[in-house]
Amino acid sequence: MIRRLNSDLKRRRKVPTEPDNELVEATRRGDGAAFGKLVAKYQDKLLYLAYDLLGDFEDAKDVAQEAFIRAFEKIHQFEDRAQFSTWIYRITVNAAMDHYRRRRRRSMEPLDEHIAEIDKKMRRDELEEAEQAERLMQTAVQRKHLDEALAHLSDHQRTAVVLKYFHQMTSAEIGAVLGCSENTVRIHLFRGLRNLKRLLEKVKANL
Repeated sequence: MIRRLNSDLKRRRKVPTEPDNELVEATRRGDGAAFGKLVAKYQDKLLYLAYDLLGDFEDAKDVAQEAFIRAFEKIHQFEDRAQFSTWIYRITVNAAMDHYRRRRRRSMEPLDEHIAEIDKKMRRDELEEAEQAERLMQTAVQRKHLDEALAHLSDHQRTAVVLKYFHQMTSAEIGAVLGCSENTVRIHLFRGLRNLKRLLEKVKANL
């Protein structure tokens, strides 16, 4: 995914090294600085995730901010046996879904070569070959044409595709974010890629 979203993201930040669970516990005790460290650790990750889901930088900033607000307000609901990263990713995905439902997406242009790549992948049933799928999606996402196709997928299909191919998460990790089984994640991925192919072919046919 395009990472040069804004010049301020180019500046390297000092990332806190304290374990997440220690920072969470300190936040629960009223230590605002501890939550600030959690923000410093995850702000770019959440911004990139929101951008990959929404395709708009300003929207992504709003969603990332909303995710941190929700996390802070619900910090006492966080279960210690869970991973903070998975928990805040889930909050971000939900915030992005809420935002997406309130706004229509941009128009797109066709991308013939990516139609062919997705078609090839589906014919060869390469869903389990993560490296090839990642190369496919990273190549396509460098072109903004794919954003509009992603926007037409269902929430779960879009989120599964983005988390796996843009954020290199495993099916188990995606399942934890979406609250579903690994098999269900695989179904979302298969249908998501199939629908991407159909959407791009439809645009090509309407030229």
